[in-house]
Amino acid sequence: MIKTTLVQYPKNHNEAKSNALIRDGFRCMVTRKLDLESLAEMKDLRAAVQKEWPNDPLTSTQCAHIFPKLTNSGISGTTPVELQKLECAASLWAILERFGYSDISQELNGQHVHQLGNVLTLDITLHDWMDKLALWFEKAPDGVPNHYNIKISRKYGMVASMYKLPEDVTFTVDQIIQRRLNPESLLTELDLPLPNPTYLHIHASVCRVAHMSGAADYIDFISRAMEQLDVLAEDGSSADFLAGALSFFTTSPYVVTGSV
Repeated sequence: MIKTTLVQYPKNHNEAKSNALIRDGFRCMVTRKLDLESLAEMKDLRAAVQKEWPNDPLTSTQCAHIFPKLTNSGISGTTPVELQKLECAASLWAILERFGYSDISQELNGQHVHQLGNVLTLDITLHDWMDKLALWFEKAPDGVPNHYNIKISRKYGMVASMYKLPEDVTFTVDQIIQRRLNPESLLTELDLPLPNPTYLHIHASVCRVAHMSGAADYIDFISRAMEQLDVLAEDGSSADFLAGALSFFTTSPYVVTGSV
């Protein structure tokens, strides 16, 4: 069943989410809570969980992109808003290339932004924190592959204990549920790549710089303000606001990434 639902080259967010859920055992990669929507939709998964893990907590998960499509160089268009996005994306990649990350723009070009190395399955709240640069993953000093210390900003750290988050996490391809659903053909890291350590390192660097510089509070303000704009006007009247928001996201944090 799992093999038939795996999309070899995901072209959109939904296909990326489907692949990530398979890789991550239909669980949040941090809390290990089961994805509620998958349980509602998949009879075999529901039966396996009821038999093996009936008391495991549930949550709504989302597919979190380390580099969001907003920064992707595959953006195209001619409207004022689309042109602003193109300009900001180009600025981001130019800055990353300056600090030695010359290959990333091609690795994530166009639909490649949805590759498994760029996505995580996260609880909906943790996804929100990650987008706000309030959650990041730092490589653990023990050198164990895919082992990260979980870092939370001071603002959300005060409530993080309510989520009972672990201090660290080791990302793996979850084969436990695979064995229940598709024991004849187990998928491995070769089939389902884990989050790319370089992408996570860049994201962590951005988060650290944002909080050291005091920029994180401004990012949070911009995020809330953008949420209040239900739709960006097609005539371009919202372009100035979008440009200001995007320019801060791209130029302010990334400019010192290489020195962190």
